Amino acid sequence: MENKLLTIFNTYGKSHQVSKLLEEVGEFIETVINEDKENMVQEMADCMVMLKQFQYYYRITDEEIINNMQFKIKRQLERIKEGKWKK
Repeated sequence: MENKLLTIFNTYGKSHQVSKLLEEVGEFIETVINEDKENMVQEMADCMVMLKQFQYYYRITDEEIINNMQFKIKRQLERIKEGKWKK
């Protein structure tokens, strides 16, 4: 999958793919706002395809992402526990 996504990324170029990422995230947000679960999965997949392209282009490992996710989740749970959050 990595080679295929890098081929797509390199064919269109970074600038175009940034625009495409913005478009896909916007479409995903619309499905969330409208609670359109039927299309949400498709739009989520589109976002993930775009994010994976950037991950591979910048040689970011899954481990780096997972470690950052774990840190951010832990930090947010600590904020909730301490009452340092807002809706």
